[in-house]
Amino acid sequence: MLVLILLNFMLHICTLWNNSSIQPPIRELINVAVQLKNKARSVLKIIDSFIQAIGAFKLALRQSPYATSEGAKDRSAEINPIVTTGYMLSKMERRARQGKRLAYLSMTEPRVDGDKNADVVGTKTYFSWLTLIWNGTITKAGECFSGNRHETLQKIVNGDDRTLIGISRYFTSNPDLVNRLKNSCPVTPCDRSTFFTNDNKRHLNFSKFGDGEDHSGDYVQPTALV
Repeated sequence: MLVLILLNFMLHICTLWNNSSIQPPIRELINVAVQLKNKARSVLKIIDSFIQAIGAFKLALRQSPYATSEGAKDRSAEINPIVTTGYMLSKMERRARQGKRLAYLSMTEPRVDGDKNADVVGTKTYFSWLTLIWNGTITKAGECFSGNRHETLQKIVNGDDRTLIGISRYFTSNPDLVNRLKNSCPVTPCDRSTFFTNDNKRHLNFSKFGDGEDHSGDYVQPTALV
């Protein structure tokens, strides 16, 4: 059983420890390395506890370097997210060299900010630096697959032998997503506004490529079996 750290408190820690809670002029008197060490201490203690309890190979860590939700700072902050995330990854790689390599790292690109779509127009994110620090398996999710980007997806997957792509939201609008990617067929856009609703609309009426939509079951209500 693979245990993936997706608990809210862990996700919040992984973003909030990037929160600039120490303000100038005090910040200018404190070494950046000391700040990073102090902010990462709690996260590392939790990770080490999991490693001791179940083993590193059953554990995975998810981080969102470019997220700005929950008070985390973006690339305009005094301490760039690359610095804070890079520090955490260096700690994970050091543990890996001691025989405690995590199953994988899940890195989320800024497709969403919290539960809303992120504004990624005109922005670029670079995750090439990850492989310079972490030598294990990486799962990328978010903006790395957004819409009809088959060539980009293939380039990422074929770039090395340890990068995986996590796709979830496009399965809601493409029940045959695997075949569409395999055959380079157009991908139907997903509808985030219907991800968490109490009816079938935009859940069961999406069809396979080339078939028409069926709206007959949009508002079907559950009925008792007895």
